[in-house]
Amino acid sequence: MTLTRYFSVALALSAFACSDERVQPFARVYTGELTGTDVRVGIIATEHRARVFVCGGASSYETMTRWITADVDAAHRLSIPADAAPTWGIQGQVGDTEVSGSIDIGDAVPRVFRATVVSERTIGGLYEGTAPCGRLGLIVVHLNPDTTPAGQGACVGPTLEQVNPLEPIVRDPDGTIRVKVGGSDAERQVRPAAPPN
Repeated sequence: MTLTRYFSVALALSAFACSDERVQPFARVYTGELTGTDVRVGIIATEHRARVFVCGGASSYETMTRWITADVDAAHRLSIPADAAPTWGIQGQVGDTEVSGSIDIGDAVPRVFRATVVSERTIGGLYEGTAPCGRLGLIVVHLNPDTTPAGQGACVGPTLEQVNPLEPIVRDPDGTIRVKVGGSDAERQVRPAAPPN
């Protein structure tokens, strides 16, 4: 085989291999809170879509916990699609370092939120998994490597259960964080949330 033909075959094989890979959209992850409450917010946003996990605290998780999928328009505005017929609403602005806006849980009362971009030097972020109770969500707030991370989570299914990370919160080499669901002693794993489609 000539050198030219060898490179042609190698190039064709590499092009085929690359075309078979799924290209993940660029996404930013943000964590924050609803102002003046114990409700945390985790967001993973791409150029056109966002997944938002709103997680109530000890006194509010039963009424203030929900996964939301929203659109991001050309002006970087965040909103629920008109055809989604949601009971909750969200409006906001997506920036490079911050997402801010308001959430309406169906009572026409806007609740202001602010979330800042997660540093890659920390384990902060939005994590998800599955369990018999439904979809697990965990928001880890970790402002910088010198601070202690804090987590708040819930299992969203037919019923809601609290999800608590094992203390101290650490990320395993495979990127997962270990949690317990409700009153169970069984451990589950959550991993970084996938970008929206």
